[in-house]
Amino acid sequence: MKTPEGYVDGILVKGKVIRNALLTYIDGNCLLSKFFDPDLIEFGGLEFWLNDEYWGDYENYLNNEYVDIYTVFSFTESDEHLSLGTLVHLTDPSTRSDNLHYKLTRLEPHFQSHLNLGIKRSSTEETGKIICDPFAKRDSSIVYGEEFTKEVFMRIFYELFDPYTQFYTQRTQTLAMKFLSYLNGIPHGTNFEEFSLGPGLAEVNTALKKLGFTEAELQSLIWKKVDPKTGILVFNYEQTNKEWLKLIYDKITGYPHNDGSIYARERDKLLNLGKPKYHKLDDASITRNRKECTVEEARMGVEIFESAKVIFGHFTIRLMFTNMIDYYGNAGSFGIKILNRPSLEPRGKAKDLPLEERQYMRDFLFKIGLIPSTFQYDRPVQRLVSYTSKNDMISTITFLFGFFHLESHLYLEIENMANVKTDDNMLSLPLGPLVSLTASGGFSGENIRSLSREIGIYLESTYERYRFDNLNPTDVSILGRNFLNDQSGTLDFIAKKIKTQIIDGHYYMDKTKNKWLANQLIEHARLGLISERAGSKTAGYLRLQIESFMDNDKAESKQNSFILEFNYLMPKSRQPFKLEIKQSELVDYGIVAWGKRALLESDEYSTYRAKLLLQNSHNIRKYLTGLIDVLGDGKKIRIFPLFDGGDINTGGELFRNAEDYSFQLLPDGETYLDIDLNNDNDLFKLQHVINLLYTGKFTFVVKKLTGTWNDGEMIFAFNREGFLEPNEIYSQSMIISKYSTIFRGDSETWQKLWIYPKAWSSDTRAQNSDINSYFHYIDNPKRDITQINRFIKEYMERMEILFPGYRLIMKKYLFYNINP
Repeated sequence: MKTPEGYVDGILVKGKVIRNALLTYIDGNCLLSKFFDPDLIEFGGLEFWLNDEYWGDYENYLNNEYVDIYTVFSFTESDEHLSLGTLVHLTDPSTRSDNLHYKLTRLEPHFQSHLNLGIKRSSTEETGKIICDPFAKRDSSIVYGEEFTKEVFMRIFYELFDPYTQFYTQRTQTLAMKFLSYLNGIPHGTNFEEFSLGPGLAEVNTALKKLGFTEAELQSLIWKKVDPKTGILVFNYEQTNKEWLKLIYDKITGYPHNDGSIYARERDKLLNLGKPKYHKLDDASITRNRKECTVEEARMGVEIFESAKVIFGHFTIRLMFTNMIDYYGNAGSFGIKILNRPSLEPRGKAKDLPLEERQYMRDFLFKIGLIPSTFQYDRPVQRLVSYTSKNDMISTITFLFGFFHLESHLYLEIENMANVKTDDNMLSLPLGPLVSLTASGGFSGENIRSLSREIGIYLESTYERYRFDNLNPTDVSILGRNFLNDQSGTLDFIAKKIKTQIIDGHYYMDKTKNKWLANQLIEHARLGLISERAGSKTAGYLRLQIESFMDNDKAESKQNSFILEFNYLMPKSRQPFKLEIKQSELVDYGIVAWGKRALLESDEYSTYRAKLLLQNSHNIRKYLTGLIDVLGDGKKIRIFPLFDGGDINTGGELFRNAEDYSFQLLPDGETYLDIDLNNDNDLFKLQHVINLLYTGKFTFVVKKLTGTWNDGEMIFAFNREGFLEPNEIYSQSMIISKYSTIFRGDSETWQKLWIYPKAWSSDTRAQNSDINSYFHYIDNPKRDITQINRFIKEYMERMEILFPGYRLIMKKYLFYNINP
């Protein structure tokens, strides 16, 4: 190592230069196990003796472009009694006694005149027991509310950062946007048992408008610039931390109104910080040195950073640092978007790219200089890797928690002084929400950094277990459950918009027609959203459009809204039905993008669907038998299926087997099913009704055993969505005017029975659609995959185990008109 120009390699104690030294990490922790004398270097007398445990780290240091080695001096000879273990850093005259707690007196660095600037030590080194036990005496919901739970936090972390997954594109993450005020929040109190919300999405977007950000300024705020070669936004490696802080200073101090707002308060705070302690960041300071600060400028930078956290939130700033914030709209109406993380570090040939062309999280973090407290050394982390095995060198999960949810910090560079680390130049980010801490007994640390480290280690193991049990994308049952839950929420959102546009908008003057039309569109939405396939016009097409809008590589993602186009022609115009979807609506409903998952199209997923649907059919069958038992005539009822062929002129029609249908679902000439629960075989016919219910193409009108198609009465009626009032049954062939009992049905209870929101697809056109496959299976289960799809085959084979002989009994009933 080379002694810096103007410095003497040693420390001065009572006029004597002590020259013994040892090699350390940047934070002063010993790297070498043997002292050496610098005077012997030119004679070849210097040897590096390393403990075995340090060899790997030392080699890493020597080959890493981002890491420096520092000389640290140790006093070994003097008339003063000082410990051999006491260390003094080359660029910091303060005694380093973090771990050993030795106290040095009358120690003077030889280069004191260069550093006597009154800079105090970092508070991250201060000692004193800190206890974190936020839920010791109460439930987490009291602190964080009912909505922001451990499960929500883990899902957000998974969607944003999961290190097990190698992301290739960045997508809008609406769940994180929905809960941004919580992610920007700060825990406080004696044991961190209180929690204050930070700025939410609306507050951040309002700040951009109130502070008057232009598009160019907004790009600089989120560390982006337009690549002149491609015209797309990329990370701005050219910008410096100092320039970024000056931009924020200019926008805050330029706020023109004395309205008592947060912007006015932070403006007044910054403008009142004056000389000699503070120097403002202005054009002159940037012209003089765009990268390094004077100590007085650094102090101002710290205050600017504090104001930025108040206005934008600490979590939002962390995302800015890592290329995870983008925007849409225009000046005056900008809205930010949160994206999932970029790739963690360069791989393969990407490592050879110039730094300014890389788009990797590791490089962004090194550029900014952000240091997580979960790292034991006070320097940026060297590696961030996607997990391939448990033997990875570095726990990326711990670091990611540290970067984004625990104490982390960076240091502004000081002019003519290398690696100064003090309160005066440290930009610090606080602890975030602690809702996922469920360990009894809490956590403790000597300072906020060691406390964060303890929490980070705990969260790593907690997340790994939670992910395996609840989010594992390689487990088809977990993947299937999460996919269906997410898509069910999306369907509810789309269904609400359809009803608003068709029913509330009075597409027809006939309310019953409007409800029928809305249900038609909802069925198309169900197929287009919850289909496991994504890409074609008939399966997953709506999901593909929404997820394309959420894909940040697409041009339309910069718009405030897009038009969702259905593969359904409206009766009046014969044009496709369209819905406008706003960015804000995706956030309100927390829409999650799934992409094209191969596992969703696998045999394993078909098996999972079949198991789930069989369980669901048991719940519905049990509920219907209970109603028949109470409302039927000695457990006997008559059920009329109304088949919806999609014709607005007819609505639901009495189903009769005819040449225009490729399937036979009732015996020839019959329009109803008589069900007598005193006859065990009639339970098969009730199951047949449930199977038809799953298609979404039928409404079932339940009458007394003596009921006729034109008597105008019913006990109750239902479809897949719930129970229907007489005036809600749209049918030209069956008019219902009244109930024959006092029972009205409870649609809320009905909806709770459905654990599988899609059930069967409603598409009847394809040869192996679910409804055709069902008919083909009953006729001949040995038909190939072009006739009977995998899902129906799995489902029916499992049903045969539950109801032995089901297929043969139903075949006789349907094809030979023989009552079983």
